[in-house]
Amino acid sequence: RAAGLAAPADGVHLDVKDAAGAEAATRAARAIGFGAKLAIHPAQIAPLRAGLAPPAEEVDWAREVDAAYAAAQAAGSGAIVVRGKLVDEPVAKRAREILAAAARA
Repeated sequence: RAAGLAAPADGVHLDVKDAAGAEAATRAARAIGFGAKLAIHPAQIAPLRAGLAPPAEEVDWAREVDAAYAAAQAAGSGAIVVRGKLVDEPVAKRAREILAAAARA
């Protein structure tokens, strides 16, 4: 990630009729840093997309951080506190990545 490379893709979920399992496996892969999951059947596309989508609470946090950081930058500040935690450019960038992932889902 530090080199700017895309996150790796996780392997396939072999049971093409197990949509819930495919989504759960994709969420687990996302949690450890994978950015995609390979599919072997069109029926897997929707569960894999759902598994890659950031959770609603994460999207809410990202929206809050993005708005607050943009306002802070407009006011000339490069670091602020949101929900008791420091927000600087790397954190704001992560928030923007979450929002982009949510938009793709």
